[in-house]
Amino acid sequence: MRLVLQGLPAAEKLLERLGARTPGFAIEACDAVGQEIQREVESSLPRETGRLAGSWSRSPTADPPGVILQSSSPYARAHEYGFTGTVMVPGHHRRAAFVAPHLRRMRVRPKRFLRNAMETVRPRMRQIALGVGLAR
Repeated sequence: MRLVLQGLPAAEKLLERLGARTPGFAIEACDAVGQEIQREVESSLPRETGRLAGSWSRSPTADPPGVILQSSSPYARAHEYGFTGTVMVPGHHRRAAFVAPHLRRMRVRPKRFLRNAMETVRPRMRQIALGVGLAR
């Protein structure tokens, strides 16, 4: 699952104005916003095993300034957007018995952890970006 943060018109205008004065500012500001979204996502996920929460990474991009937030978990998309369908369950041991490979119908309700994190951070994006400029 991959989220690319770029093309937010108001943020782009702010980054252009501040970036013209400070080289590399736009990339750092986008990375700071991405870090805040990543933190929000990781803290909002349920923690049965912690694998989904620990699967997130971010990569700042230079042209255009932005950040890519992605999960290496194969089931992140299903949890974010929901999933209804059939999956193949591999053979495995359960207690003292072996369970043969089989098909299973699944229905996963959407949990919106990534979209909720974006909505939570959106009002603070300008302050986060300005905080990077002030810290320089």
